[in-house]
Amino acid sequence: MKLSNYSLRINNRQLLTDVNIEFNKGVINHILGKNGVGKSLFAKDILFRNKSSIVIGSYSNIPEDINFRELRRLLIHKFGSNNVNNMCDVLNTTNIDDKIVLKKLSDGQRQKIKIMVFLLFDGDIVILDEVTNALDKKTANEICTFFNQYIFNNPQKTILNITHNLSDLNNMEGNYYLFEDCNIKKYNSKNEIIDVYVNGGK
Repeated sequence: MKLSNYSLRINNRQLLTDVNIEFNKGVINHILGKNGVGKSLFAKDILFRNKSSIVIGSYSNIPEDINFRELRRLLIHKFGSNNVNNMCDVLNTTNIDDKIVLKKLSDGQRQKIKIMVFLLFDGDIVILDEVTNALDKKTANEICTFFNQYIFNNPQKTILNITHNLSDLNNMEGNYYLFEDCNIKKYNSKNEIIDVYVNGGK
């Protein structure tokens, strides 16, 4: 996905100005940035502009008043049993009690289900907006392992991972970008961007 002279202004606030950047297919493109710089608004704008994109974030909703068994039945009807069962297997959803309504499941279990539902729609651009935030370490690691395998199996996809969680960078290899000063800048290595992000490059 290539952005040329891309600008983003929301409610008289300039978030990005004349950005020229390319996010590669077949890798996980990590985007770091401080709170309030506009990363989630950027994700929503990409979703609005590109109909083949999906965003998986805290504001991405799934029905929560049904149980996992009912949801799987609906998904199988729409996407086929092979697609749904394969996604469940890779995301390790076997420990989810399929008789409990989704809103009563743990944050990690709901996040796995949300990832499964949205990825079944098979968008060309997948934007992850803080998908490992506030999850326990085991679940976060499982999700990272899943996306490593997912991008390996789907090299035609473009994944943008918007995150504050530096362990994402350790658990998922990829490209590294910093959202700062109305620009998105690419860095050459994980260590370089962490140095700039955490220590200001000092």
